Parts: sequence; C-alpha cells; structure tokens
Amino acid sequence: MNGVATTQGARAQQAQDTRQRLIEAAGRLFAKRGYAESSVAAIGEAAGVSRGLVNFHFGSKEKLLWAVVESFVGEFEREIFEPTVAGRSGVEAVRGVLEAHRRLLTERPERARLLYRLLFEALDDRRGLAKHFGGMHARWQQRTFPWWQEAVEAGEVDPTLDHAAITSFMLSALRGIALDWLIAPETFDLDAAYAQLWRSFTRGIVP
Repeated sequence: MNGVATTQGARAQQAQDTRQRLIEAAGRLFAKRGYAESSVAAIGEAAGVSRGLVNFHFGSKEKLLWAVVESFVGEFEREIFEPTVAGRSGVEAVRGVLEAHRRLLTERPERARLLYRLLFEALDDRRGLAKHFGGMHARWQQRTFPWWQEAVEAGEVDPTLDHAAITSFMLSALRGIALDWLIAPETFDLDAAYAQLWRSFTRGIVP
C-alpha cells in the first residue's frame, strides 16, 4: 500500500508541476504576444510538453488564461502589499506600496507587461475578466482603508476626503506611469514620475 500511495503522490506532484509550467509558459507568451497570438501548440512547446496537456489540465486555452490571471494577480498583490508595508501604518504604508510597485516594475518588467496584456484582454468582456480585475480594485480599497483610518486619526489626512476616490486616483496614476515607461523607457523619467505622484498625493490629503 505504501508503494501505491507513493506512486500516486509522485503522479499528483508531477501533474501539479506540469500545470504550473503551463501557467508560467502561457504567462510569458501572453506578455510577449498577447492572448490571441499565443497558440496552444506554442504554449505547450514553451512549457516543454505536448499541446494536448493544455486541454488535459485546463480544458481550453481560455481556462488556461483564467489560471494565469488568478496566479499572476495573487502573486502581484502579495509582492506589492506583504513585504514592503510590514510594520508600516498610515501614510507610510502607502509609500511602501509605491516603493514595491516601482521595484517590481524595474526588476520584473515582464510581469508588468503581462498585467497590461491581461487588462487589455479584460476590455473584451466576453471572457469575464473585467469582473476579476474589478475585484482586484475592490481588494486594494479594502487593504488600504485601515491605513486611511490610521492617517485620519493621526491628523495626516483630511477626514472629509473620499478614500475610494483617492485609491482610484492612485491606482490610475500607477498604471499610467507603468504603461508609459514600458512603452518608451528611454524617454520616461521614472524617478521623477514616482516623486511627483507622491508629492501630489501627500499635498492633496492634508487637512
């Protein structure tokens, strides 16, 4: 029995490893070519497996797209919020998010490029991705609200301001900075853009 259980465990691990390789390969191709131009055969080849395993593990390329979105968005949010803002509160926690965003953009630009490819796919709502990214927006509001309350209590923020509106402004600005830099990094001053965003944010929230 132990031998059977060991074999089953090894097969399950192998299947999980193959699934993750397909997600990562699809993410790389989606970032480079876009969803429509990334064939199932190309994804299988990039993952080092047969194209049939895409359908075996996910059922379709569209379901693989969903798996990429869920995997990437979860990873992106963890890396933005968890390591940098640990031990920070209020306005300083927001600064931590900006620092993490800039670091991810410059150290892993391929992940940022994938995010925009996925966002553009969400514009075509036949696949339902818009709702998924809307959920990400809502989670960012929920995550930052306790910092907002701390900043209000500390007298750092005008209590009459709308936290949801400020969050939307910051998200939009971060997306714009990242997109412009990805398109033309040689003509875009990234340091100046983040500095100006932080200046606009801190001056706009004071009581």
